[in-house]
Amino acid sequence: MTLLRSLLLGVVLSIAAVAALQPVYFAAMANLDHVISPDAMRQHYRDAFRTGVLSDELHPSNHLFTSGDRFTDCIALSVGLQPGISALTAGILAPVPTSDRHPCEELRSIADGHASTLHWGQYLRYWHGYRVYYAPLVSVLPLYAGRLVNLVLLLAALPRSSGGRPN
Repeated sequence: MTLLRSLLLGVVLSIAAVAALQPVYFAAMANLDHVISPDAMRQHYRDAFRTGVLSDELHPSNHLFTSGDRFTDCIALSVGLQPGISALTAGILAPVPTSDRHPCEELRSIADGHASTLHWGQYLRYWHGYRVYYAPLVSVLPLYAGRLVNLVLLLAALPRSSGGRPN
């Protein structure tokens, strides 16, 4: 009975925490365009395509950046960059280019200033929380530097080994 009570309390607290964070998340998504620079992002994308960090093909020519999922990465980088929409629309509806082309080809079109010629739709896979983190990062840093920041953060999050010694 105690285990069931603890489990139920954990579920209720988890749901309460998620519900309590929704207004913060909504405010962050709706006001993100006050923090990021789409022009700087597009310049960083152009540089990334020029230097081989990104590619229209499945694998970039820069061998330091060939791992990972290009499809998801290029969608994540293009979310919310539809021209002429409000920050609220960009934050909540997460518009992305939709076509039969690979998302990296669409991202290149955005980088080259042709976003208004693309067909835009919603990426309904999930609400794009990574945009709160990823867009400001690539707004101020080149794409390769943003990836290095991600690597450092992932390494920092790994559990520390005690070297075989008991804690």
